[in-house]
Order: sequence, then C-alpha cells, then structure tokens
Amino acid sequence: MCKLAFVKVPKIDRPQGKQAEAYLRNYGLEKVHDAIVESETNKTLRVVLMEEGEPDWSVSINAYMIAEGLATITEDVLTSDRTPEEVLEWSTF
Repeated sequence: MCKLAFVKVPKIDRPQGKQAEAYLRNYGLEKVHDAIVESETNKTLRVVLMEEGEPDWSVSINAYMIAEGLATITEDVLTSDRTPEEVLEWSTF
C-alpha cells in the first residue's frame, strides 16, 4: 500500500475528491513511475511519484495535484525540519 507524500487529497465523497481520483487514474495508475519513498508507517509507503528518470520533484504527480488544486500541502510540511527543499517549493504553486 502507498499514498502520496506531503499532500492531502480531499475525500472521495467530495467533488474535489472525485476529480483527484480521476487525475490519479489518468496520470498515475496507468503509467510507470519512479517512486521516491519518503517514509513508511504501518506498512504504508508515503511516496513522491515521478516520471521514469525525472529528477525534478516539481513535475511529480504530487506537485501537479497541488498546482491543479486537487490536493494541498500537509500542514506539517512547512514546519518540519525534515521536509526536503524540493517540496517546500510546491507551496509557491
């Protein structure tokens, strides 16, 4: 099991949640990605999904969902000293 790291996606029963699900189906689930594992909790990986070989985190699925208004940065991202600098840039989208 895995979920997107550093972002919060609306619940599926909300309009934005359905749009987020459609986005993930179209751009995430049907393609091959590199997954950068941020952490593991209770056998669930928190990942940043990147196109194969892409080094720029600003073009990750996670960042695109924020830019498209389908997700928000989790509250702890801006206050944690463990947050990668690449993720902090997402707050400017």
